[in-house]
Amino acid sequence: MKVQTGAEQLLARPELIPGARLGLLTNYTAVTPDLVPLWIGWHRVDPRLQVLFGPEHGLWGSAQAGEAESDQVEPVTGLPVVDTYGQEESRWAAEMAGLDGVVIDLQDVGSRCYTYAWSALRFLRAASRRGVPVYVLDRPNPLAGVVAGPGLQADCVSLVGELGVPLRHGLTLGELLREAAAWLDLPEPSVIAMKGWRRDKFWAETGLPWVPPSPNLPTPASALVYPGTVLLEGSNLSEGRGTTLPFELVGAPWLTEEWAWALRQRDLPGVQFRLARFQPTGHKYAGQVLTGVQLHVLDPDRFDPIQAGLALLETAKEQAPEHFAWREPDWEGASRPFVDLLWGSPVLREQLGTGVDLVEASPAPIRPVTAPLYR
Repeated sequence: MKVQTGAEQLLARPELIPGARLGLLTNYTAVTPDLVPLWIGWHRVDPRLQVLFGPEHGLWGSAQAGEAESDQVEPVTGLPVVDTYGQEESRWAAEMAGLDGVVIDLQDVGSRCYTYAWSALRFLRAASRRGVPVYVLDRPNPLAGVVAGPGLQADCVSLVGELGVPLRHGLTLGELLREAAAWLDLPEPSVIAMKGWRRDKFWAETGLPWVPPSPNLPTPASALVYPGTVLLEGSNLSEGRGTTLPFELVGAPWLTEEWAWALRQRDLPGVQFRLARFQPTGHKYAGQVLTGVQLHVLDPDRFDPIQAGLALLETAKEQAPEHFAWREPDWEGASRPFVDLLWGSPVLREQLGTGVDLVEASPAPIRPVTAPLYR
């Protein structure tokens, strides 16, 4: 059965969301069944949409990670677009003046360190300050409902993690925002739930086309490995940015073929590591030839991306201890190495390779307090 998204149901029944003047936090990943951006499809049939809000990467996804776009006017609809990434919540609240409700429709990828959920949470808080009701058009979690990984300690809260949900949280965006509202004592958003999605469904089983949620997650396979290989961003290993297979193709100029063999000897379930050489065109090691591996997920049900990410880091450190290094704080206001923010604590950085169970040694995730929307 093909999954019907919350957006699809809204287009069929616009009365699901009341109010005469509405705003929409969205981007190009939120599409109608015929692959039209939601803000265009909705605006054609419903004149209540007044303003658009864009998250990281912008309305059209043309900005790279960590980049913001300036405010603009969307040319097809003529609607104003307010960039929200990195902005103060007070500014968002001011932009909601005169609105009867705000709607959120974003394709999240099921990992705590992906920023769309936290943009949505800040949007929820801003709406609460303004007294504006929030509606969420739900979409599938591409990683299904599997839960894994550590929580988040208080001094590691950042743009890549604002609440201590597991690194692989297993929630849809609607479920996550309901949880966040309960934890933070905010008004609960109204979620227009999907029809036909179950917690055991990976993306390939949804019947929906994949629209890359950001420039470096071009395929469902890249999203599936992301909760593990994103940890490489906190090291001097290339996570594959600047290649056609970001997060699937990883390596470094100082690694050798032995790294691939060491990974294969671990015999991790559901995945195989293929020896590869590649040359990124941008980001880390641009223009250099790197030795590394491509992760091939053979069985999504058995594959644990966090286990794979830890294996990549541990074996690289074992193979080349004189070269392996953690990325130092290198952006304004940063006080912790980036890997601490990604993992949620210093445990990974401090205890990698010691034989300690890194997940067990890390802060425990916060527990769900609301009923799940899906079985």
